Amino acid sequence: MVIVDWSDQETQLEAEAGERLLDVADERPQTGTQFACRSGHCGTCLVSVVTGHALLAKPRSDELETLQRLCAPPEGRLACQLTIARGVAEGRVRLARVAATEADPVER
Repeated sequence: MVIVDWSDQETQLEAEAGERLLDVADERPQTGTQFACRSGHCGTCLVSVVTGHALLAKPRSDELETLQRLCAPPEGRLACQLTIARGVAEGRVRLARVAATEADPVER
């Protein structure tokens, strides 16, 4: 079991290998994570991965394109696209929200 938490709140989620954070967060809306398009294009759910990078599946090309468009920091990921890597048994992922002034979504 992987514990996912946010640096600015006490809420924690538990996720298994292969599970998407989006699906787990749907069951626990008190996380306060904003999901708009839910497909990785809008950037509303941009977060910074503070710890646990190795526990997450690598970003796909469409997520990487959005991160580049947003000028996201190197540790930036889209929460709606985060998946616990296959084969991970346990660990902790800590996320931090990225303020709108740090990376504003850009219209195409």
